Amino acid sequence: MPIDAQLSVPADGKTVERLRHCMGLRAALSEAKVSDGLLFVDVKCVLLLEDAYGRIQEQSTSDEVLWRTKGARPVLHEEDLGDPEKVGFIGRWNLDFLRWLHGVSAETSEPVEISYTHERGDTLYESAWWAADPSSAEGRIETFGIQNDEGMDETLWRAEAIRLSDGRLELR
Repeated sequence: MPIDAQLSVPADGKTVERLRHCMGLRAALSEAKVSDGLLFVDVKCVLLLEDAYGRIQEQSTSDEVLWRTKGARPVLHEEDLGDPEKVGFIGRWNLDFLRWLHGVSAETSEPVEISYTHERGDTLYESAWWAADPSSAEGRIETFGIQNDEGMDETLWRAEAIRLSDGRLELR
């Protein structure tokens, strides 16, 4: 039943310095791995307010204050997928953290991406992703998606919301 949530950011970019301001990420940053120019950081401790099993992760007051800074931006999440059955499917994500991270991405002009997976044994049950890229060549400045595998060989369903640079929202 492992749940994994990884943030990837440019390893030599300005975003890494901003992440160091987050108390909840300091230990994870010291253990982060670099591959192909990207830094991969375990963000499960700050991303999930409540996991798929109902376990609650408390956040520090200093991080909560940081995440509510003026640079925070709106983010896509489950409710934007247009299907109430998908809300809560991946636990309860920390939208304040994502809003802050989205603001950091816009301020630094660097892409950020979170990949979430939930497995039982060696079997994938669900996955989700969120990404912000203020300088996307394709005009996709933000993406949020969920995929339900429920331990099957084939995906049962997949839903994705994409915010384009002109403000339009596409659902797939």
